[in-house]
Amino acid sequence: MVSKTSAGTGKKSPASAKAKKSALKTTAKTTAVKKTSKTVDTQVPVKENVNPLEEVMEIKAHNAEKKVSKTAPKAAEAQSCCCCCKDGIFSSWVRGYKNMFNFKGRASRYEFWGFSLMNLFFMLFVIGGLLLLSTNTTSAFSIDTICAVLFVAFLLIEVIVYLALAVRRLHDGGYTAWKGFFRPFIFSVIACILFSVGSAYIVEQMGNQLLEADGLTQIWLSLFVIVFIFVLLICMYYGAKIFIVTSFYEEDREDNEYGEVRYATACYKAKALKYTALYYIIITCMNFITQQINSYLHIINQF
Repeated sequence: MVSKTSAGTGKKSPASAKAKKSALKTTAKTTAVKKTSKTVDTQVPVKENVNPLEEVMEIKAHNAEKKVSKTAPKAAEAQSCCCCCKDGIFSSWVRGYKNMFNFKGRASRYEFWGFSLMNLFFMLFVIGGLLLLSTNTTSAFSIDTICAVLFVAFLLIEVIVYLALAVRRLHDGGYTAWKGFFRPFIFSVIACILFSVGSAYIVEQMGNQLLEADGLTQIWLSLFVIVFIFVLLICMYYGAKIFIVTSFYEEDREDNEYGEVRYATACYKAKALKYTALYYIIITCMNFITQQINSYLHIINQF
């Protein structure tokens, strides 16, 4: 039964107001609980009873494993590299003479500079021995003639050995030795020789008449000189190209048509660089010493 006062005035009863307040409180509590549960779930789980020293030791062990994994291949490569006798500098020198007629394979930069460094001492030894023999005049035979023949034969062998080695070095760099290098170089050398002979013939035939030649003759002579200089520059260009490629270029690709790659590890490359530096240092010192000796002999001959 509804009371008269509430029915007459049209106001809500206090019981219904209390029920609405309690409902609002319960909904507020449930939303608060949901929010707190969400924040707790999104937090990162915290480890309990963790020793910081153990974490530091784990990090150190992990870093040590990384260092071992990085240095192990380098150590294995250094051990299996070129410390053995068969792959030393003397072996590369012997291989150079064994392959003096091999124009099809390939040779690494290490083999080239190892052979060049050892062969430099060998050439000094041979030339010094021939010079000592040529001073011996007690024998009945002509020692000077024999030494001259031996010297020419030695130079011919050296030319063949270095030519074969240069061809194999160009193959190692991935180039064809004949088309882009030796063919234009040989043709330019022949052209230079022909121009030199022609210029010598012109000077011998005309002599002082060159200064008194007419305008057309001077034009032809100037064209001759220009062409000769141009051919000489071509010869120098291809000569420098052959030297640079044979001395410093190499190719590590396995699909090279001239054979598999050899002596291309980091150890061999480092030794090739050392041999190159030693070779040029020795050549520079020898040039300096010979210049000093020549100047000293020139001063003595003046007195």
